[in-house]
Amino acid sequence: MKQLIFDSDFKNLIARPLNWTNSVEIPANVQKYIQNISNSTVIYDENLKKYYCPLCLKELNKDNCCPKCLKKYNIRGNNANKVWWEIDNIKDLKYENFYSYFDVLDGEVILYIVHEDISYNSPYISIPYRISKLKINNAFHILNKGIVDLINNKYYSYEEINNKVKKDEDSFEYSLVGDYIFNNYLYTDNLEELKNTIYRYTKIWEAKNYLKKNYVGILDLIYTPIYFKGFEYLMNLKFYTLAFNKAYLINYEDKVKQLFKDQDYVKFMIKNKFKYNDLEAALICKTYDKDLLKFMTYSIERLKKIINMTNINIKKLKDYFAKNKYKNYLLIEYYDYIRFASTLGLNLKDKNILFPKDLLAEHNKLQLEFQILKEPNMASKIEELANKLAINTYEDEKYIIKAAPTLESLIDESRQQDNCVRTYCKAYSNNELQIYLMRQRKDVNKSFVTIEVRNGKVVQARCKYNKLPNENIKNVLKKFEGALKIVD
Repeated sequence: MKQLIFDSDFKNLIARPLNWTNSVEIPANVQKYIQNISNSTVIYDENLKKYYCPLCLKELNKDNCCPKCLKKYNIRGNNANKVWWEIDNIKDLKYENFYSYFDVLDGEVILYIVHEDISYNSPYISIPYRISKLKINNAFHILNKGIVDLINNKYYSYEEINNKVKKDEDSFEYSLVGDYIFNNYLYTDNLEELKNTIYRYTKIWEAKNYLKKNYVGILDLIYTPIYFKGFEYLMNLKFYTLAFNKAYLINYEDKVKQLFKDQDYVKFMIKNKFKYNDLEAALICKTYDKDLLKFMTYSIERLKKIINMTNINIKKLKDYFAKNKYKNYLLIEYYDYIRFASTLGLNLKDKNILFPKDLLAEHNKLQLEFQILKEPNMASKIEELANKLAINTYEDEKYIIKAAPTLESLIDESRQQDNCVRTYCKAYSNNELQIYLMRQRKDVNKSFVTIEVRNGKVVQARCKYNKLPNENIKNVLKKFEGALKIVD
């Protein structure tokens, strides 16, 4: 947004940027709401599985109480900021929250998004110095046929938004807001002010209790209620979980209409709090089997691709997983397996191909063939590089670290560690980076730590499930890094 002013000689009008957000005051009641949430949002260390007081940074005791300020916390999935590294090893802890609130003036509606940046100067001092900064991140004027981004002075018609979300709703929301907002808290105490505005038919205020307890996407506040024709219908059903969960992606074609005509199934959907992915699953296979729905929704987009490639019976696929005691997350591996099989020209109507006896073994076998098909020289290049990198082999009384010797070893490492190192095959074969495998002497065949090296420096080291190594292992890695020789 710009404003017109005279130049220094008062002869010509010139335009200059207008940063009006500096003059927008966040209402006191909204600030109080933000402070209450911020002070109650505990810090969770994913690696250590521990919770910390957001005010004192002290570990909570078994009663979820801070031993310093004695504040007790009610820990839920929605009020824990995840920290992906070990708190004891950081000098500065930072995280962020996002909040939104409606402002109504003369019947016009603006949705503000507030960014809260929280930081501590050090976790080691007795009273960590906590700083919380608030700023207006976005402001959207909501109109009949579109919205105006008041900060960038840009207009988006609902038709334009509709076309963009169909292609990729996540990337559009990111481009609209300028951030991935996973934890949008909506201020709900003034929702009834929307009754005499463009929101009059949405009945959004009736979902006040739901909106208090659940994160809501920005598009679900500024686009879905106004433009999406099924929103009012979902609100009348009090189907809030679906109304505020990417309902704008629902295409009211015959299959969806038929689903909603079944009143018993609608009651089942409401009772089980269906979200968009659940609806997608029901459209693939209308079922009352909650386990089957859960199985399908784990990776719904991959499942749809599997069906397109194989026309597989979903119930039989779930039974196959259950029989072999495969976890749902292996659906991702199964999709890769089917993709490899399809590319390699295998018969996807053959039950032995569709349901292999050992999914992971067959997956790795086909992946190797797939990689060789794409890059015929990759395997030999990796072996040649690994021979050169043998000079960097590290050994002590407990551990051995050596370069991944073959393409097969990378694929096996990825399987054992449940990480994505297999996707580094090409970069490794071209020596753009180097992959080393750390093993314990007592079990040299079992994966222990996967190490990525660039320019003679360890840039990543991960244990199983991408967890960070402990201090003892980090000290070994420092010794390994100190002796590294760069190989061109």
